[in-house]
Amino acid sequence: KEMVEPDNGFKVWDAKASEFRQCMFRDIAVLMRSTKGRANVVLDIFQKCGIPVYAELGTGYFRAREVEVALSLLAVIDNPRQDIPLASVLRSPVAGLTPRQLAIIKALCPKGEFHDSVGDFAALEPDDLTAQDLLSRGFTTHEILRLREAVSKFLEHLARWRTMARRMPLAHVLWTVLGETGYYDYVGGLPGGAQRQANLRALVNRAMEFDKFGRHGLFRFLRFID
Repeated sequence: KEMVEPDNGFKVWDAKASEFRQCMFRDIAVLMRSTKGRANVVLDIFQKCGIPVYAELGTGYFRAREVEVALSLLAVIDNPRQDIPLASVLRSPVAGLTPRQLAIIKALCPKGEFHDSVGDFAALEPDDLTAQDLLSRGFTTHEILRLREAVSKFLEHLARWRTMARRMPLAHVLWTVLGETGYYDYVGGLPGGAQRQANLRALVNRAMEFDKFGRHGLFRFLRFID
């Protein structure tokens, strides 16, 4: 960032113009012995610093965080009984829960898999929550009721998305979900937002290509992506 500052006076030779000019971001490259398992980390750091960056990755855009969240959401729509994708979606801006809130859900409803805990938590009645018991665990009744409302709302949306996925083309479902959750607009406001939105559009385009081969279903699309 210092090198591209106009006041810094750092010049590079422009072969086409046959003269020195101010350094630009596109003049700079980061050379790595191997990009595997490293390049995505570097990309994230540069984007957080507001530095435009591009890399050739063998994994393409599928390893981008925003695409991983979208794929986790599709996996949950296909089958909610998948704990890791479910936790990923709940923790993401799609649902907006914090790690503490995920822990609260499991602490108050410990039986079964995480999916069972989420369902049981959403079904809790106020009478099931004694203030004394909650305080002994470090929780407040107000905190739990707000969390239960958020979880119940997410499960309602999930049920509707699952019905939509059985009736509508996959690309339409994905684009609708990205719009309804506000996730597409959210990533657009992050550093490198234009590229992040382009990654999500690329995933939608891949779904459109898959739809052309007939309605094979969400499960086969996810297998195809894998």
